[in-house]
Amino acid sequence: MEEGAARSCAVCKIEASGIDYEGNSGSWSGTGFLVAPGILCTNHHVINNRDVAARSRGLFDFAALPDGSVRQVSTVRLRPDKLFWTSPVVAEDGSGGLDAMFVAVDGDPGTTFSHMSLLRQTFSVGDKDKLNIIQHPSGRLKEVRIRDNTVTWQDARVVRYESDTEAGSSGAPVFNDAWEPVALHHAAQEKSNEGIKFSALATAIEQDSQNGDKNARQLMTLFRGADELMGFFGSLGRTVSGNGGMERVVSAYSREDQDVDIGFWNIEWFNRRWEEKLDSVARIVVEMNLDIWVFVESSQEATDALARHLAEKYNVLTWRVFASQDAAPELQITTVMWNSATVEVSQLAWPEKVHRWFNVSSRDFGSLGLEAVHGKVFDRFPALFQVNTRLAGAASRFNLVPIHLKAKDEGSCAGARRRGCWLRL
Repeated sequence: MEEGAARSCAVCKIEASGIDYEGNSGSWSGTGFLVAPGILCTNHHVINNRDVAARSRGLFDFAALPDGSVRQVSTVRLRPDKLFWTSPVVAEDGSGGLDAMFVAVDGDPGTTFSHMSLLRQTFSVGDKDKLNIIQHPSGRLKEVRIRDNTVTWQDARVVRYESDTEAGSSGAPVFNDAWEPVALHHAAQEKSNEGIKFSALATAIEQDSQNGDKNARQLMTLFRGADELMGFFGSLGRTVSGNGGMERVVSAYSREDQDVDIGFWNIEWFNRRWEEKLDSVARIVVEMNLDIWVFVESSQEATDALARHLAEKYNVLTWRVFASQDAAPELQITTVMWNSATVEVSQLAWPEKVHRWFNVSSRDFGSLGLEAVHGKVFDRFPALFQVNTRLAGAASRFNLVPIHLKAKDEGSCAGARRRGCWLRL
């Protein structure tokens, strides 16, 4: 409850006037919230253009005290001349928009009233989870909905829930039970309400950022975490069709054939007590959604168990595993795990001229003036893998060599042997 109260400080009532998104003249109200010290978020249908934004104001602390009296309200003007980004209710191509708007505000009220960073996780809530809403329904004093708030349905772009809302609730933040903002409330359905997930907004903003929109580039810094469906790199590098709105998000989500993402992770002693670390590692693998993982300080046993855990518990990826060296289970090695739905990995033999280098002795490098008493440089040398995939419809192939290099000063033996070999190479 204390966390919810802290979040509520960033939520304000919006008073707007002018020509609304349907072309009608008048005044109306909605809800908004600070996502940075000087940036406000609400619906497009609450603030539909720069002119309306310039006429609008946010009322912070428009809320009741315990005795029923009203707090000291602070009024803040909006500054669309400094930052303005919007996605309409209906996109230019006639498809559904994201009904969202970000605008700068005068000063930095977030330093006083707090602000909230946005989650980029697609599934930060589960089916039947409870959602909370902080809002100004029908322009009234601030209210919190924490009852009858079950998630009824969701996909990658929207989430639907039972929480009570009214006109004026538009633009309110929707929170999971940990009071993390997960969606932007924007509409009432027949039997439930609907919010646009912040992961979908991040994808649309990222696309605009790639197209040179300076406002969008600034907004990208507001999001944290990774999108389980888009991966750590989001939609960067993906070309999408459509003029904007929801269809552009759908297109970005479906274009994974345009990129291959590879992660290198030194999991501290993953080959020891890997059972205790298994689910924590698996959750990160799912959230980052990379195509290939290279694990350092791992083992064949631990990585095989991780692949099984991903298939059995998360049921979203089909993983295969290679070990880069042959070694006993208690020894550290480097392993490769890949998503066989997007790439295929095979192991190749090193050319003879390279293989000779892997059999050199540290005593062969006397001219370097290094200690040369430790013998063979590589007890187990790195493997050579070939990766086959498809990028934008064309066949693509490249080689992968996972290497674990110790720090230079990590012991006399390790340091001298690695310095000698790699300086010569």
